[in-house]
Amino acid sequence: MAEAVADGPPESAASIRSSHEQLTAALGLDAAAAAPVTALLEELDRVLRGIALTREASPRLQARVMATGELASTRLGEAWLRAGAFRCAGWTPAR
Repeated sequence: MAEAVADGPPESAASIRSSHEQLTAALGLDAAAAAPVTALLEELDRVLRGIALTREASPRLQARVMATGELASTRLGEAWLRAGAFRCAGWTPAR
């Protein structure tokens, strides 16, 4: 996040996206199943661009950025369970 404040969106954002795309492929999920994760990563990009533009990251924004990886991972887990025909109640955020 310090990178975004100082220099613009960090390289780590691309790394986070790449990691989740690789995990999506490894789990054999299609684009529709991964759509919630794609939306989260797009939101992360927007938030980081905002931080880069304003050069400010409030504690609330920092928490939002830090939670993105966990939210994306749990969404992928839920999609994988559904793709495997497991019954699950659906995804509910812990926040």
